[in-house]
Amino acid sequence: MGVVEILADLRKNVSPNFVYDEERAKRLRAERKRELYGRINEAYLRSQREKGNLKFSMIPPQYQDAEFTDLEINKDNEVLIKTMVNYVKNFERMRKGVCLMGDYGIGKTRIVATTCKKLIELKGLSVYFATEQSILEEIKKTFNDGSLETPEDIIRNICKHDVVVIDELGTTKNEWELSTIKRIVDGVINNNRRMFATTNYSGNQLLERWGQTDTYKTPKQVLDRMNEAMDLYQIKGESFRNDRS
Repeated sequence: MGVVEILADLRKNVSPNFVYDEERAKRLRAERKRELYGRINEAYLRSQREKGNLKFSMIPPQYQDAEFTDLEINKDNEVLIKTMVNYVKNFERMRKGVCLMGDYGIGKTRIVATTCKKLIELKGLSVYFATEQSILEEIKKTFNDGSLETPEDIIRNICKHDVVVIDELGTTKNEWELSTIKRIVDGVINNNRRMFATTNYSGNQLLERWGQTDTYKTPKQVLDRMNEAMDLYQIKGESFRNDRS
């Protein structure tokens, strides 16, 4: 079919009431351009994270220069820091990740971030590092009509990484959000990845916050999966110890 025939065919399919709106056309072009660049940028970021690029790992900038030797060692964290150093050295033999449970301001995030930074540098691993709330917000964005991704796409992309970190776990009490977190934990386990987490709550406190009852058992399921995915360490008194509650 020649150009003339193509144009004639197009004219047949154009409504006689059609009015070309230049401003609307410009807006649509601009929206599509932003969408295209957004997709290109996100694909680039993901490729860099998957390559183990520290800059794109989502580790908070204030921790990207952290070293184990920079950590302030005291009687409460000395054993844990040694454990994390050995974790990096022996990563290939590790079958579980680590969850740090304890009060505010004791350095949980810094210790986990430092560990992840060394795993990137020394082992070439890819790391996904985010707070619980930021993960949920990223997934909620897919509910928008114009989103090109589904919640499953986001969860699948998160669980592709060698190490997945959920910082500040336990900030939510919403049933949908808790189920979503469980799907991420399940995805990490099923993909044979490693998970790290920090939380300000003990196991029993998490069950209480999440609303565990005799009929609503998701909280206990999440805690059981956390135990399967991670060794749970809690600061209590002067030492860290496994929390099996």
